[in-house]
Amino acid sequence: LDVDHEDLSFRMLTPRLGIAPTDGVEVFLSYSKYVYGEQIRLRDKQIKGDLTASHPHDHVFKLQAQASW
Repeated sequence: LDVDHEDLSFRMLTPRLGIAPTDGVEVFLSYSKYVYGEQIRLRDKQIKGDLTASHPHDHVFKLQAQASW
C-alpha cells in the first residue's frame, strides 16, 4: 500500500478453510474481499459484453481441490 497514492491502491482480505477428507486430498474454500481506491477502474470493454463495467468485483469465492500421490 502506497500511503502517498491510496486512491490508486487496493487491499485484499482472504480467509480460507480447508479439510483433508483422505490422505493426499485437500479441499479449500476461500472468500476474498477487495477494497479499491477511488481511482481504480477497469479498462473499457475489459469484461466482454458488459459495456457498463467500470469497477472490479469486490467479493470473490473460490473452491479448490488438490490431490497428491
